[in-house]
Amino acid sequence: MNNNLYPPASADEFADVSTAHAEALLQNEKSFSRALLRIGLSLTIFAVLPALLSLLFSWLVHSFLPDIINTELYIYGRQILVMYVITTPLCIWIIGKQQHEALSADGKKTRGPVALLVFFCIAEFFAIFGNIMGNVLMSIVGVLRNQPPENGLTDLLQSSSPLTVFLVVVLLGPVMEELLFRHVITRRLLPYGEKTAVLLSGLFFGLAHGNFYQLFYSIAIGMLFSFLYIRTKHLLYPIIFHIAFNFVGGFLPTLLQGMLPIDPTDLTATETLLVNPFAYIWPLLLIYLYAFLVYAAAIAGFVLFCIFFPRLRFAPPLLSIRHKKRALIFLNVGVLLFFAVSLAILVLSLFT
Repeated sequence: MNNNLYPPASADEFADVSTAHAEALLQNEKSFSRALLRIGLSLTIFAVLPALLSLLFSWLVHSFLPDIINTELYIYGRQILVMYVITTPLCIWIIGKQQHEALSADGKKTRGPVALLVFFCIAEFFAIFGNIMGNVLMSIVGVLRNQPPENGLTDLLQSSSPLTVFLVVVLLGPVMEELLFRHVITRRLLPYGEKTAVLLSGLFFGLAHGNFYQLFYSIAIGMLFSFLYIRTKHLLYPIIFHIAFNFVGGFLPTLLQGMLPIDPTDLTATETLLVNPFAYIWPLLLIYLYAFLVYAAAIAGFVLFCIFFPRLRFAPPLLSIRHKKRALIFLNVGVLLFFAVSLAILVLSLFT
């Protein structure tokens, strides 16, 4: 072959290519930094604004309608207005539209019934293990404070009507949270790598819950839902999984416990058991059956996670970033502010 037909590129041409590549990397890093800045600022608002608005609405209601201040309608109505009508749309607007369409793996295999069942079992494993971690941590804090820990969310669910819990916790909450954390935040981070999008969106999702009871499993579940969203390319899948997760983990046990005619820890209510023991036995059997199925799914999820996690592969980023710059980009004003506010809220949750 005559190599003279293809003369070698000149040094200037190599320099042009190198300069163009460096400029492209710089633009990618600036874009990534801007995306994280917007996300961090929006999540800071997501963490702070609801508390401020709740105080404002509580003051107004206490001043003009004091009779409804402790009613279920007001408590959940305020949450819907503050979180889902005002705060979440505002955060979505601050983050802004997606600037790049990232490539992701084909999601056909992930959409099959077997694959979705695998996801569900792994989600239950994350839920059980993360819940145990949170409860152990809060129990230790309770011992150090010489005061039993209280889970305000559990108390609220148990004191609310099933219909209200179902509408707010099972339906409305998952839809709005998936819109923000998956459809907006995960998509915004996806051009910079699937791994980056999964890890950061899960971390942000867990911190946004603002308490140690939900922190650990929320981070893991957030990562799992983000991975599911990327692989299926449809928001419907994480929404359905989030609804199922809240139904199984939050609504169903509260509903089953509400079927018991007496408190199972109340040793003085023996007369009720003697008069109508079946009214207590059947709900208790349902609770045991529920617990068996949930823990069986969690055990299966642990096995499946150990099998599939080593095989996990992420697609390369659409917009490359230098590794040595990633840590500096993470430490921008928006992310640092959100981390600081989240840490403060978590610390305060230990004493309230």
